Amino acid sequence: LGSPTLELGKALGLAASIAQMAAKPGRARTLAERAVELLEPTGPSQPLARAYSMLGMLDYSTMRFSGAKQWCERALALAEPLGYQDVASYAYGFLGLSTVVRGDERGLRHLTRAADIARDTGHSELLVLAQANHAAMLAWLGRHAEARALAAPALRVAHENNVTMGGFHAAVVVCRTDLFYGSWDSAEARLRELLDREGDPVGLLT
Repeated sequence: LGSPTLELGKALGLAASIAQMAAKPGRARTLAERAVELLEPTGPSQPLARAYSMLGMLDYSTMRFSGAKQWCERALALAEPLGYQDVASYAYGFLGLSTVVRGDERGLRHLTRAADIARDTGHSELLVLAQANHAAMLAWLGRHAEARALAAPALRVAHENNVTMGGFHAAVVVCRTDLFYGSWDSAEARLRELLDREGDPVGLLT
């Protein structure tokens, strides 16, 4: 075990992740900010890098794109030199998203980097997340053929590794491309299949 401060910081980061999954972003932000406040005086660490990346994700989710970029860059400044590959993949993903939505397609490179790191480290959940997010941005940019081509392997990896959340994201991208190409029945069937599954994908479909 690490120091009591480090262990508490890790626990706060985990609690922040759970709060976000429970659709309580305000609570998640409070916990992540507390983790940062606690961990920064102790120096570079994986829990601190993870807390930075969590705040980046929360800022992106609440359309604070400049803040998301700054938090993700801070996470990467710790994660890359210290070899925290899972944190680096996650941070690159939300750095890419926040860059693209601000009109800079260079963010697609960050999304590619997120997927490459996840693939190289065998982290299937992060790989699906990165590919699904990349595909979503391509669809958002009107590059539907590329989006569909990227969503397909994400769906396959999600199915093979039982990655539910990322699989929902990828499936929604496929539905979006179906609609663009006029495949209304296919899109409706896939959406109904998602809604009939266990869990609550509704937030991903709106």
